[in-house]
This record gives sequence, structure tokens and C-alpha cells, in this order.
Amino acid sequence: MFADIFFVSILILGSITAVYTDFKRREVPDWINYFLIITGLLGHAIISLIQNSPKPLLCSATVAFIFFIVANVMYYTGSWGGGDAKFLVGLGALMPIYPQTFLKLLNPTIAEWPFVITLFFNTLLFGAILGILYTGYKAVKNWEKVRKEIVLILKRKSIIITRAVLLSSAILIFLALLFFREFSGIIVFLWTMVILLFYSLILSMAVEKISMFKKIKPSQLTEGDWIAKDVKVDKEIIYKQKRTGIEIKDIKRLVELEKKGKLKEVIIKEGLPFLPAFLAGILFSLIFGDILFKLFTTVLY
Repeated sequence: MFADIFFVSILILGSITAVYTDFKRREVPDWINYFLIITGLLGHAIISLIQNSPKPLLCSATVAFIFFIVANVMYYTGSWGGGDAKFLVGLGALMPIYPQTFLKLLNPTIAEWPFVITLFFNTLLFGAILGILYTGYKAVKNWEKVRKEIVLILKRKSIIITRAVLLSSAILIFLALLFFREFSGIIVFLWTMVILLFYSLILSMAVEKISMFKKIKPSQLTEGDWIAKDVKVDKEIIYKQKRTGIEIKDIKRLVELEKKGKLKEVIIKEGLPFLPAFLAGILFSLIFGDILFKLFTTVLY
């Protein structure tokens, strides 16, 4: 019981601290993530010694390793920053299974698959919700600029072709409704979702162009910042854009050029703060359980 309360408390306190730093400085300090990882592994090692069983430590290390692989995929594809990726490993080390103490107390929906899947997909779901809300907020705040950017995007050749394809496929949808009326609800729902997704992507592109790029001095850069385009000095590429963000050695080089008066500013892309999605995913998983499992069982049964 004490171990469950201890691990959950450390995880929630660490999450709240990480959310605060993510909003304030747009980064999660390594000390928070390493503290979570070490505490999780060391704590489960102590439990293994007390219980004279390797299972607790093995479980913690295995889930941390699985999340390490997932985190690297998210990091090297440019989906997450380094802080988000390391936090996921700490999450796996601290809470590899649902804490049994909270099972009877909260009575959540427990899926038939491992709890780590519940944690991960609940977090992704809240990440998607957060992304929609954040995009909507930025769109409303900068509506005039966003509206003009949407008009420009809609004039692009690739977008015109896509709209033509969607319009043409509407004829097929109409025919499908005529001959497969029993599936009309599903067909209309899927078609509506495709249209909404298409225009949501256009809105996201416009918001990203207007409000998620900014110019800063090289001395203001922090490790992991995403440089929006290659940095050139005297037509020579000094720094080539990377999916994984800028490293300390590259920052030092750009700062030296700034001191010499050869580089005044660089353009960075601000990412969406993802730590609130982690915190929401953790709390929801603990209190309510698995969202996907509940949806599947509701639809199938």
C-alpha cells in the first residue's frame, strides 16, 4: 500500500512540476525526468529485495525499456521533444502496472491488455484534445491573419487537386447511399469526418504559419529548440535543420557568430506543450481507467 501511494505521489508531483516548467520555459529539465526514472527503478529494486522476488524490478525495467523505444520513435520523428520522451520513460519506471491499492478505492475500467497501453493511448487522446483546443485558441486570437493565410493555402495547387478529389468522391458517396442504404449512417459519418479532418488540417497549417514561428537571438536558444529552417551566414549553411532539435554544441557555435556580429537572429518553431496531456492521461487512467476499452466494449456489446 505504501509503495503504491509513494509511486503515484512522486509521479503526480513530478508531472505538475514538469507541466509548470513546460509552460514557463517550454522545456522539461533533465533532473525531473532522471529523478522519476531513478526513483522508479530503485524503488522497485527495493521492493524486489523485500519480497525476495525479481518480478517488481523486472516489470519496472521492462516497461521503462518499452517506453524508451516508443519515446525514441516519437523523438526522432519530430513528434516530441527530448523532455517529453524522457518523461515517458520515467512514467514507465514508476507505474508499470495499475497500483492495486487504488483498484478497490476508485474502481476504474481495467482493460484486458497491459496497463501501459492504457496509459499511452489515454495520453495520446488527451494530447489530441489539447492540440485541438490550442489550435482553436490561436485561430481565434489571430483570426484576421489566420483567415488570410487560409485563403492563400486554398489557392495552392496541391490543395486545389485535393479538393477536386474530395468533390469527385462525393458522387461515389451519393451512389453508395442509393445502393447501400443500410450503411447510410456509417457512410455519412465517415465522409463527414474526412471533410472535417481536411479543413482541420488547413486550419492547423494556417495557425502554425502565423503563430508558431518566432525570431529569437542565438543566445536565447535552449537545447531541443526546433530551428525552422537552415541557418546561413554569408550564403554558407552554418546549421542544418534537424527533426530532433538543436544541440548544445550547435548553440555555442551560433552564439559565437552572434558575438561576432555575423548572426542576429534565427527562426524557431514553438511546439505544443505536451506535458499537460501526460498529467491528464495519468489522472484519467488512475481514476476512470481505459477509454479505448470502454468504447470498444460499448460498441461491440
